[in-house]
Amino acid sequence: MNWHIAFANVIVFIHVLYVGIVIVAVPAILLGWLLKWRWVRNFWFRLIHFIMMGIVVVETGFGMTCPLTTWETNLRIAGGQFQISYNDDGTEQRNERGQQILYTTEEYQGDFVGRLLQRILFFQPDQVSQAVLNLCYYGFGAMILATFILVQPRWPWRVPKPQC
Repeated sequence: MNWHIAFANVIVFIHVLYVGIVIVAVPAILLGWLLKWRWVRNFWFRLIHFIMMGIVVVETGFGMTCPLTTWETNLRIAGGQFQISYNDDGTEQRNERGQQILYTTEEYQGDFVGRLLQRILFFQPDQVSQAVLNLCYYGFGAMILATFILVQPRWPWRVPKPQC
């Protein structure tokens, strides 16, 4: 395995971790609210969680591809795992979203970690449309905003009232 592929696997792992944190934090916050766990009201944890989802919502709103996805794809192309598909006139083939159409090589078929993590993270366009994914991103962002209202974080600049 060359360093391009190894680094691409690290990036896709970080990407899966990022998504996992965003998703798992919501039920953890709600469960912590019910069980009165203090850490779920930590301002910095909640702010970072909100910003993480905010980045996804902004990328979706502007129709951007996540930089982690772009970086991983470019490394897989450089490592020989993906090949760019070309039209007869020599131009790159693109899908309806304007993204390059890639096909995998035999080397990619043997990369268990990369394939596993990509299957966890990405949907094929024939499985789920981009419009449905966008609605999911916006809905999840709204849900995280709702947790800010329902389970308010402890603001660090507020002095707690003394308990009698």
